Amino acid sequence: MQENSPLQSAPHPPEGGASDCISSSAEKIIITLTNSPFRGLGGRFSTAYLPPVSYFAALLNAENVWLEACENYVKQSYRNRCRIATANGVETLSIPVESNSGRKNPIRDVRISSHGNWQQTHWRAISSAYMNSPFFEYYQDDFRPFYENKWTFLWDYNLELLTLILQLLNENPKIILTEKYKEPTEDNIDFRDKIHPKKETISHIKPYYQVFENKFGFLPDLSIIDLLFNMGNEAALILMPPESPDEGLLGKC
Repeated sequence: MQENSPLQSAPHPPEGGASDCISSSAEKIIITLTNSPFRGLGGRFSTAYLPPVSYFAALLNAENVWLEACENYVKQSYRNRCRIATANGVETLSIPVESNSGRKNPIRDVRISSHGNWQQTHWRAISSAYMNSPFFEYYQDDFRPFYENKWTFLWDYNLELLTLILQLLNENPKIILTEKYKEPTEDNIDFRDKIHPKKETISHIKPYYQVFENKFGFLPDLSIIDLLFNMGNEAALILMPPESPDEGLLGKC
């Protein structure tokens, strides 16, 4: 992990204490995008595993960004899954999490299950899918430790991955980790539920090169690693805000 990280993971709360959300003022950090055409608009985002391109397009277009630390875990969402392009089409990779017996489970209490060797399975799938992409070899050593080292909490794992990805994109947003769950306001778009694998993508990112494009055509809104591994340092240009809000992601919401 590089120094001067745009995101800082707070110490995890004591066992059973995640309902008492983050309160340290040191963890309150604000994103400022001076070139954003959406000045004045903010967004609330859930944690996500290797989030889709639309997640980063929205995050980097928003002036104020809140990462939701006080919600309950939502099943079958991007919080523990991502989508990649493989030789057989789109494949979903899901991190197994421990069951909470039907009770509400605060997101920062969600434990990664030790059942099965999911890390080896995910890394094998990612390597197989992107080994022929232009930039996989360049980035693979950055991602490999996430599939070799053990992690206890989903929140911590996702936060470290998000930090890495922002660094690789050469973006330095600073994000507010929420202290309590709030409904969005008029100038605050709720992306916690808008960006969801079972909903139509809200992203209107222009197509970019993909390894299996000749076979499947362009596959939109895959994991950010699809963009990174295929486009390298040009990935950030794909995520740049449009000239007009009417053309962009937030203008469609």
